[in-house]
Amino acid sequence: MKKLLINIFLGIVTVGVINSPVIAAPQITEYMDLEVPHWAYKAIQQCLEKYQIIEGFPDKTFKGARNITRYEAAAAFYKIMLRTEQLVRQNMINQEDLKLFKDLQQEFKKEIESLKRSTPNVEQVEKITNLEKELEKVKSDIGTLRFGGSLYTFMEDIIQDTFRPTYGTEFRLDMKVLVSEKVNVYSSWGGKFSSKIEEKTEDGNPSTKEAVTNSSLGFGNTWLKYNHGGFLSPTIQFGYKELNVDLIKPDTSIPNKFDGAIFLASPNLSSDERKRGIRKSATVILGGSISEGPFSLSLLTTPDIFVGQVEADFGLVKLKLLADADQSHWLGEIVQEPIHNEIVILDLGDDNFGIALQGAWRGLGNKFDFKASSVLINTSFLGFTIGGAGKYEKETAEQLVIGGYFQTPSKWGDIRIPQLLIGMQEPLTIQSGTICEGSLLKDKAGLLVELFYDNPIIPNLRIKYNVKSEILFPPQSQPPDPRDKVEEIITISTNFDF
Repeated sequence: MKKLLINIFLGIVTVGVINSPVIAAPQITEYMDLEVPHWAYKAIQQCLEKYQIIEGFPDKTFKGARNITRYEAAAAFYKIMLRTEQLVRQNMINQEDLKLFKDLQQEFKKEIESLKRSTPNVEQVEKITNLEKELEKVKSDIGTLRFGGSLYTFMEDIIQDTFRPTYGTEFRLDMKVLVSEKVNVYSSWGGKFSSKIEEKTEDGNPSTKEAVTNSSLGFGNTWLKYNHGGFLSPTIQFGYKELNVDLIKPDTSIPNKFDGAIFLASPNLSSDERKRGIRKSATVILGGSISEGPFSLSLLTTPDIFVGQVEADFGLVKLKLLADADQSHWLGEIVQEPIHNEIVILDLGDDNFGIALQGAWRGLGNKFDFKASSVLINTSFLGFTIGGAGKYEKETAEQLVIGGYFQTPSKWGDIRIPQLLIGMQEPLTIQSGTICEGSLLKDKAGLLVELFYDNPIIPNLRIKYNVKSEILFPPQSQPPDPRDKVEEIITISTNFDF
């Protein structure tokens, strides 16, 4: 196993050699000489995207076919250890990867000692020495407690009203306990606070304005995971958590800018509001999964529903089948006519160019009623991203939702620059075969302009301008519809993970 890890590493360290000209933290799909079926793809993807400690040459290649010397490989690993020392201090690297680095450190022990003696930078030598001490404790470091989390703060103002802006903050604290090499315990705890001005009405007429504050504090989830490893890699999970975490994921793997930015046009069909898709509220779960090669199977049960997922991942082609149903014979009382939901997700392509197709059904007993379908197209080139989606919904009314977005790069070479995102969505109602603008399901059309700039003063700064209305582009020849209440919203927010 050790030699296999060394062979994988030697296939990727070419780019890490000291003094090589590199570009900073690119996406793995930008490199023209590395394809998904490549034998070292997964290892390169982890080092490049997960920890950003492997970089490529300016010509967008990894030059992985070039033969390198053992000393060059050691020099590359020496550079990686400099970055890893920082990740260890910030608890941003997992125990399994530290064990891999431990094996590599033993393999290149002599070369690393030589590099340390030849490096004039005393601080870097001290960092490597400290990291080596940390790695020495890895295999016996059982019961390690690690913390992380996030903080989000925002201010939002509706231009059309005369109220002060709404403001608030949210935080989350995550905890991971390494009970053993196979058993981990996870938990999260958080809270949120918001304050806004609401207008009270009496007899249909506005009367008073008052500040309304909302706050909450409590556990988000807590659960245990046992990963046996070996043949089929069986995994068992038990605890209180969201259903769409880890085991069940009723979403596309194709990246897109709809979720969180333009929710209505999101191609993902699992939605509690629409009463279709996989039900995924937080609850007590007992579940497990097995996987072998490209295939995986996940099953879980809760006091209310039973959920299953089958996935086939061939790299550029991913097929996922998901279904849930009311409990009938597993836990609790017997349900004669269980409600059930089904989703089929087909993903084609990668981060450079991808297409996602989805279909959702909902039924009672032996009935299967078609509820929704969607298509997503996303493409990236030279840091620019363009995407679009179309979604058909069959609820109390038939509806089409179309949307699109355009995003600029966040970097110019090694320099971070403001990133611009422009997106739109428009609901269309289908009546007797005729398509009309607007929604009978009370959905709004929207236009979003967002400026994002990750900077050392205000990290992950976002400034959003969002317009919501019944119809996005009404005909100019007609007078404005008085029922079309236009809202222009400006939001300023910042967030960071720790």
